Amino acid sequence: MTKEQIIKEVTEELFKKLNISGTVVVLEEEGALKVLVETDEAGLLIGFHGETIQPLELILTLLVSKKLGEFTRINLDIAGYKKQREEKILSLAREIKEQVKAQSSPRVLANLTASERRLIHLFFQDDKEVTTESQGEGEERQLIIKPR
Repeated sequence: MTKEQIIKEVTEELFKKLNISGTVVVLEEEGALKVLVETDEAGLLIGFHGETIQPLELILTLLVSKKLGEFTRINLDIAGYKKQREEKILSLAREIKEQVKAQSSPRVLANLTASERRLIHLFFQDDKEVTTESQGEGEERQLIIKPR
């Protein structure tokens, strides 16, 4: 059995235990293993503003890692929610960059998850006009976009 087949099997087993039906596709993209799920119960799995998908992703990562005998990070996307969210976050980041450049002053983005902050950090990593940094702890952590 391939790694992708095992991940698909573990995911289907988890959703079966949750009494949720749907289709599961496992892809390897850019060195990451993505689990794409389509289901009529996407709203339940995503939760309010995505609050359920992240813990579900962690549980799936732990189950898969245990089954494979090695840590394997899983990127779970349900009904394309994460992909749409990433596109919105990057669009917002571009808008903020233009504001930072125009006003020559930093802007703060709050209420982002760790993965969303990381996405923006990576997006601006090689940018010649702005830089990013995270500040604060836990729930209060914020991302700052500022001119170079």
